[in-house]
Amino acid sequence: MDVRDTDFIWCLGEVTMIIESMDKEPILAIHYEGWNRWYDEFLSINSPRLARLGFYTNRDDIPKYRMKQVVSNDSSNNNSMQAFIINRIT
Repeated sequence: MDVRDTDFIWCLGEVTMIIESMDKEPILAIHYEGWNRWYDEFLSINSPRLARLGFYTNRDDIPKYRMKQVVSNDSSNNNSMQAFIINRIT
């Protein structure tokens, strides 16, 4: 599914859990694809930050992240990914 993050960028996400309780709308546990689980969050099933897969992420006229591997210069071999915003709206 498409998920708008807290920086207002639409990303690919997946529902990892649905939390249901009586008399309340379900809550979805969302994982952003390509991101560390530290960024996971919980959203209401009716949140305006959720959209069907590809509704926003297939567009080329809105900001998106491009992930780039960052190679460490030290001996720790701690290579990681860094996100860069492309198509930023000014």
